[in-house]
Amino acid sequence: MATVVNKTTLRVIKSVDPIYYQDEEWLIDPEIPDAPKRHWKVDGDSLTLKSAAEIIEADAQWLADTKADKKESFKIELGDALRSKYTDDEKLSLLLILQLAVASENTARVAYVSQLAAWIDEGQELLYAAQDNVDPATSVEEVNAMELNLDAWLAADPQVVIRTAKGIE
Repeated sequence: MATVVNKTTLRVIKSVDPIYYQDEEWLIDPEIPDAPKRHWKVDGDSLTLKSAAEIIEADAQWLADTKADKKESFKIELGDALRSKYTDDEKLSLLLILQLAVASENTARVAYVSQLAAWIDEGQELLYAAQDNVDPATSVEEVNAMELNLDAWLAADPQVVIRTAKGIE
């Protein structure tokens, strides 16, 4: 049995029969560097470490990717939290109700439904602030420790109801 490493993806597979892995695509039983994969490079039929400059570049890219992933996870978290309170259909219906209320100058209905719009806007502001906090981070550990706390925002849900909104004359 052998360990193989894909020359393109650096995927490591242990305890395999090397006969099933072609030398053009796979390194067979290479010495695995004691470093993160982002620091590895294929050099002929072996794995080596990148140069110091390449390692710095790889680490910078890893930090940038981690920051982008964290920002996206915050966005998904806010979306999930919002959907836990209002379905997409409810939000669309309430938006249409709000537009019709504005057009018909029904200020009471506008005021009622606008509570939801203001609440969603507050959630967006929390998202933007959390995403902005990610940018100055200098380490992956710092980025991974960041959280988007939506507890107070969720507790402040105005609980706007379609039936109630439609009943306001």
